[in-house]
Amino acid sequence: MRKIESNQYFLIHFLLLLFVSNLVYAVDSEVYSFDPLKHSRDPFIPPEGLIEEISDKLLFYDLNQINLVAILTGSGPSKAMFSLPNGETHIVQKGDAIGKYGGVIEEISTSEVVVVESFNLGGKIKKNRTNLILAP
Repeated sequence: MRKIESNQYFLIHFLLLLFVSNLVYAVDSEVYSFDPLKHSRDPFIPPEGLIEEISDKLLFYDLNQINLVAILTGSGPSKAMFSLPNGETHIVQKGDAIGKYGGVIEEISTSEVVVVESFNLGGKIKKNRTNLILAP
């Protein structure tokens, strides 16, 4: 018989181990295949449940605790990026709720975001308009 060198011995064992582990993997797990024609979800839009979870976090803080970080404008609707005290950032657009006093984003311009909060004072609804200005 021919003497097997240590490099060949190592290579044979490695390939054998690799082959056996792939067999075990194929038996234990389902085969996953991706068909892009069946899955037409936009990968840049978060799943439905995640949208509500993110917007709820924006309602925990007062407007003076939320920092306006950036404003995104272009061909689509304008968006604004806010940083929360816990370090998280969130992107919002006109009509989104923000702040713990029921604020709604009314307008996003190139340099500021206008938030309108509604308060019930003795049966009368008072609206407070806050301009959050983007720092230079």
